[in-house]
Amino acid sequence: MFEKFAADARQTIVAAKAKAEARGDRQVGAAHLLYALTVTDGVASRVLAGLGVRAAVAEQALGSAGGGASAEALRTIGIDLDEVRRKAEESFGEGALDRVLPGSASNGLARRWSGERGSLDRDVRTALGMSLTAARALHSGHLGTEHLLLGLVGAGERSPSAVPGLLARVGLDAMRVRERVVAELSRAAS
Repeated sequence: MFEKFAADARQTIVAAKAKAEARGDRQVGAAHLLYALTVTDGVASRVLAGLGVRAAVAEQALGSAGGGASAEALRTIGIDLDEVRRKAEESFGEGALDRVLPGSASNGLARRWSGERGSLDRDVRTALGMSLTAARALHSGHLGTEHLLLGLVGAGERSPSAVPGLLARVGLDAMRVRERVVAELSRAAS
């Protein structure tokens, strides 16, 4: 699947992973992907900027999404997530908390990152799958940031998912996002 990604989409995934690592988050989540879409040049960043979602807004959504801040909060009450992970791996094997379950929305990229810091969470794996669907529906020969954005919005329509709350926090409506992406692609084609 990753071979179909345009350069901007690859940069977005790398930026999302880097943001998660910089924050000390164990997995790349939907908020990391949204942030990366705002800072990677492409159709998605233009659409998001037009809807009022820039890096600072996405950064605030990251703060309320948990991750490193949640780990710190747990640490203050005596729960060390690294120790929990170590004990789980000691009992159940390396990467026990990162395994993709059979039948889940998985893909080669998620499997490749599985077991290491920066693995993709369920919402992002779903968004990547939905990105492919969006690219096919738009008859694109590649997968660009616009498809990642459409995939993220599409993941919000699947349950259970944290994406609808994320989109609501940053003021995005799925229908408006879709309309803006299609309009941007039509402008670029003319």
